[in-house]
Amino acid sequence: MRVAAQARDAGWEFMAHANDQMPIHKIEDQAGMIAKSMEVIEKFTGKPPIGWLGPGLTQTYETPDLLAAAGVKYIGDWVHDE
Repeated sequence: MRVAAQARDAGWEFMAHANDQMPIHKIEDQAGMIAKSMEVIEKFTGKPPIGWLGPGLTQTYETPDLLAAAGVKYIGDWVHDE
């Protein structure tokens, strides 16, 4: 917690990462899990995160729309090396 507090106090951007550590397609209430993840970070940092990194870089066809509805602006799951 000390490192996270120092990162927060230094103005670092926090990226959301699923509150439940299992592949997204195995989570019954994906929207609820996303909301909980966002709330925890907003409560700690004072502002909602705008980035997302899914557990195991997983998602379903619905995940991008659910993340956008939650205020996420970018997803770090799609790595492109070129």
